[in-house]
Parts: sequence; structure tokens; C-alpha cells
Amino acid sequence: MSELKKKNFWHYREIPQDAKVKELMPDFKLEYVIREDTVPNNETCVWNHSIFPAGAKHYKHLHKYADEVAYIVRGQCLCGVTIDGKDVENVCGPGTAIWAARGQAHWHENIFDEPCEFVGVYCGCSSLEKSGYVDLRTEEEKLK
Repeated sequence: MSELKKKNFWHYREIPQDAKVKELMPDFKLEYVIREDTVPNNETCVWNHSIFPAGAKHYKHLHKYADEVAYIVRGQCLCGVTIDGKDVENVCGPGTAIWAARGQAHWHENIFDEPCEFVGVYCGCSSLEKSGYVDLRTEEEKLK
């Protein structure tokens, strides 16, 4: 992540594109707005803003050290979580909150013709790196 001056108020457009985010999630725009290097005294929370264009996919992954909550603001997407070893998917639209506990695999895909905008929080860490992100894509998916 880049060197930023810590402050208490941010607009998501002020956050520069992060190379690691672009590598893991190449199809969409995501800014980790609130994190350890953007606000003072933060050790436990990451807040993000995302826009998934039509067709974008965030492949199956998990966070070893953080719970995650996502909230759909506009549009809709297909969201999935693994529950008791079984993959469960649901179409989620505006007003829907999605929960993935630490260590629980989850993913998102915009199978619709309009962008999907959502906000999210990692609870229990202060950066993507400290969330313990584990990419669960297959080798075939990584080549796409």
C-alpha cells in the first residue's frame, strides 16, 4: 500500500489503486478506504468500497484472521459462501448484507448487465495483508 497521510475523513476516490488488489481482483474497482495506514489508531478494522462491472468475478477466497461483512448498495450480484463443506450461492441486491466468518470461503460474481456497488468491512485486522487473505482459485482460474 502507498504512503498516505493519516486522517479521519476519506472519500473513496482519494485512495490510489493498489497493485495487490488489482492482481487479486482484476475485473473491478476496489478501494480499501479505512485501514491502518489511512486513519490514526486503527488496529481492528478495514472498510472498503467496491464497484463490480457486469461480468466481474471475485474468485473463491478466505481470510484466516478476519470476519467479513459486505453490504450491497446498488445493482446485484451472485454471492457465495461455503457452509459445512457445501457451496451455497444467493442472488443479492440492494440492502442485502453478506457475512463470511474468518476461515470461511466466499466469492462474488456479477452475472448481471449492470454494475454492482457495495461496501464491506474486515473485522479483526487493519489491512488486507493482516486479514490472512488466501486465494482459493484453481490453476485454470488463475490463468484467465
